[in-house]
This record gives sequence, C-alpha cells and structure tokens, in this order.
Amino acid sequence: MHTLSRRRPFAVALAGGLAFALTLTIGPVESAAADTTAPIPTVSVSKTQGLNLDGGTIAVTGTGFMLNPPATTGAELVGVDGDLLPGGRIEARAPGFQPGETGIRVVVYSEPRLLGEVTADAHGQAVWTGRLPDDLVGQHTLTFQGSVDRGVVLQIVDPAATAAGADQCVVSDAQLDWGFKESFRAYVSGSIARGEWEVLDGATYEVPLFTFAGGQGAVNPAARTGEIAFEGAIRFTGHEGILDTLIANPRIVFTSATTAELVADVTGTRQDFEEVEALDVRFLELNLAGADSGSRDNGTVTITGIPTQLTVSGADAFGTYPAGEEFDPITLTYSLPTDCAVNSADAAPGDLDGDAAGGTGSDAEPAGMSAGVLLAGTAVLLAVIVALAVMLLRRRAA
Repeated sequence: MHTLSRRRPFAVALAGGLAFALTLTIGPVESAAADTTAPIPTVSVSKTQGLNLDGGTIAVTGTGFMLNPPATTGAELVGVDGDLLPGGRIEARAPGFQPGETGIRVVVYSEPRLLGEVTADAHGQAVWTGRLPDDLVGQHTLTFQGSVDRGVVLQIVDPAATAAGADQCVVSDAQLDWGFKESFRAYVSGSIARGEWEVLDGATYEVPLFTFAGGQGAVNPAARTGEIAFEGAIRFTGHEGILDTLIANPRIVFTSATTAELVADVTGTRQDFEEVEALDVRFLELNLAGADSGSRDNGTVTITGIPTQLTVSGADAFGTYPAGEEFDPITLTYSLPTDCAVNSADAAPGDLDGDAAGGTGSDAEPAGMSAGVLLAGTAVLLAVIVALAVMLLRRRAA
C-alpha cells in the first residue's frame, strides 16, 4: 500500500460564511517531504458547525491524490546520450496541449513531486528543462499535466552500482576552488559596469575564490577518465541590470591522464547584451600536466593551480573573450575509496605523484618546469664548465 505524504495549506469554507485555514496531512507527518506535491486535490470537511475553534478536531477527506502517474506515454526526452543519473539535467517535451496553454504541471513519480510549471508554445507543445531530484534511482515517470496528460518513463541508474560494474571508483566530498577570471571580476566591480556578483545554490565566495563543495562522481583509474559534478552558481550583474550572466552547475570531466574540461551552464544576458541559454557547455580546457602540484594522501586527491583556458564553445556562450583566453587556475580536491587505484599501473586522474600527469615523483618532471627550461639550464651549466676548464688550462700554460 502506498501512502502519499504531503502537507499543504487549504482554505475551507464553513456554514454561515465562517472560514478558516488548515494544513492537510495525508500519511504520517514525519514522512511528509518538502517541495513535493500531487495535483491539487479537492477536499471536504466532515463537520462544519459547532466547532471548537480552540483546538477541536475535524476529519477532512478528498479526491485527486494520485499515487500513480496519469500517463506514461506521449512525452519524450531530448538529446539523451547515455544513462540518466540522479540530479542530472534533462529536457523533455510533450505535444497535444492548447496553443499557449499555461499552468501545465511537470510532476515526477513514483512519489509525486512538482518540478515546475510550463506554458505550451503556439503549436501546443510543452517543454521542460531542469534537473532530476538527487535521490531518484530506478524507474520513475515524468509527466506533463494540463488539459491533457503526457508522460515518459525514466530509468535512473545508481552511480555507485554503475561505477562498480564499470571498474570505476566513486568520488565523494569533492571541492572546486576557482577565481573565475580576476580581470573580469575587476571589470564587473569597477566604475564602468558598476556591478557585483553573488553565489547561489550552495556555492560560496571568499576573496578571491569561488568554492563549489560536495561534488560527486566517478573515475576510472585504468583509463584515467571520469567526471565530478557540483551544484551551485555564480551570478554576475552590472550595467544597471543589463549584464546578468549565470555560470551554474560546473562539472570536471577528465578526458585523459593529462587533460580535463570544465563543463557548465551559461545563461542570462552577456556583457555584450546578447541573450544566452547554453547548457552543458565545454567551457574551459584544463591542463593537469601544468598544475602546480598534485598528490594523493589517504584516498584524498588534491590538484592545485590547474591552468585553464577558454574553449571555442565557451567563448561562443560567454562572449567577451576569444577562445584560448586564460582564465584563473583551478584547485580540485576529491576523495576516493582506499582500495581504488592501488595497482602501480593505475592512478586517479590528477594524482600527479601516481604519474597520472606530470607530477613531482622521482620519474616526473618538476611541476611548472618544462623540458625546454631544463635543456636551457643544462646548456648554461655546460657552458660554465667549459669556460672554467679553459681558464685552468691557460693558467697551467702560463
């Protein structure tokens, strides 16, 4: 037997024009979840006269508390490539509504949760873009509810189970520290833009770094690939509200032992006043081999001072700077199980001491020193040795 747990305020009309407000609870109060809802129900009150307004009890019954989705077909996901993950971003669309119809509720089941409301376009198609709840795993149904009902079945995988089955290691307690771009911060807060920035959805700021904490994901030590996702956003505003750009939901995607990408959503109004809505943009390229340092200590990998530069797609989305422009370096910390990457042939991405990239190990080049610099230094040293030898020979000859 399923129980819908929901507390919701209702206005109840009583005999004689008297009315009062109450909170209706269906199911145990302790299991009622915030920010979840079913379609708005219809209720009736068992007793409307002779009430004790100082603490009397009445029974409320109603209809419309749907525990099962009203539809499982008629909607579709757009651009889904691979598995759906808890907290993942999706886009769904459903046809058949009235042109311009408003108030179409987007509800996900098994336990009904209202994800938002949308308006149909001129052709009667409703589109919703957003993130799935973080705790959804298994089979669920996303529905559009309005003049008609549409739905699509979702299969959401458990990241831990997927990682175990793919020889991956689960990442937890990840933290991303990043100044974004110092010159852009100076511009926003300067006398021209006269703007500011704020952090949202769990991100924090302490001069001069934005911090995204609580990241999760998985890495493959053998392939030295993987992904770590973070929640949070940076909002830059200026020019009396004309500039209003949001950088949200960053992800670090490891593409090799020495390279990674920062992927993010870029939305709002850019510095050039152009509107933008670019989701999952390959925003920055990260050079792990050029990091100041990288190490692993008791399962915690720390990579400091990772050089970054703007990608072509990042430049198209953000504007202001061309592709290849340097942005502020990134420091990344993440935790792995102690039994992850214990073989000498494996290394966690960014574990420079493990020779995943560059590094400070005995066989690795010192961080921040290129082969060209080492060769130049060697040449200078040889020149000094030759000069000293010539001087000694001349003294002996004298």
